[in-house]
Amino acid sequence: MTPDEVRRESDESPRWHRWLWFVLFWMAGVGMVGAIALTIRLALIG
Repeated sequence: MTPDEVRRESDESPRWHRWLWFVLFWMAGVGMVGAIALTIRLALIG
């Protein structure tokens, strides 16, 4: 691969890596909140 090709690839991929990470972190955050909410609800009901 020539340096130009490397540069072109690194220009294209981060945008989608950013979205991928955003989605992963968002899902992880929602999962955490959901788990905490579920735990609290079970504790209150139980």
